[in-house]
Amino acid sequence: MMIIKDLIKISDSILYIIWKLSKLFFIFSFIYAIKRKIPLGKEYFFLIFLIFLVLYVCYIFIKSMFVFEIFPAQNIMFCLETVQTVFHEISKSIPIVQKGRVNIVFVDGEAIQQLNATYRNKDKVTDVLSFHYYDDFSGLWEEDIAGEIVLCEECIIFQGKEYGLGTEFEFYKLLIHSLLHLLGFDHEEDEDFIQMQEQEEKIWTKIFVKNEK
Repeated sequence: MMIIKDLIKISDSILYIIWKLSKLFFIFSFIYAIKRKIPLGKEYFFLIFLIFLVLYVCYIFIKSMFVFEIFPAQNIMFCLETVQTVFHEISKSIPIVQKGRVNIVFVDGEAIQQLNATYRNKDKVTDVLSFHYYDDFSGLWEEDIAGEIVLCEECIIFQGKEYGLGTEFEFYKLLIHSLLHLLGFDHEEDEDFIQMQEQEEKIWTKIFVKNEK
């Protein structure tokens, strides 16, 4: 299963590169033909269109990683590239199709307490809430909202100091945690808690610990 999944991920990367190169080839060949006054027949444009179509369809169906949109925080600094790495690593580590868009929203303590009371019947402040809108993400397109992650800025700042990670890395930790929730992981039972914690530690190590060496 993992071998097949790894091959799919390799194919995804290769296809993405080919897709980008084919667009560049089309642009430069078109410019070259105009400058050299080389007549381009209908067959040429049909062939290019066909190549584009096949590559695009293959890329859409093979690609399996959430896209994301972040609604900026007022007091939390983070690296967009690191957030992208978190999404990419989770797409490699969890053998679940991950298509669609994930919204990441920062709010204050009062707002997240209201959401927690409304949707979880827990009238208290929490650090993060995850809302997933589909059990199966395979049929989603990039513009479809697969889920939303709501984070409390005040909790991130406090916990970053309390646990020693700092504000930025506390955010990454909660992001990993909440993305796993979107993918069906939970920690209500002891066995589920252990499984989810193992996944969190595995992903964290791959992104942050290995990169430090």
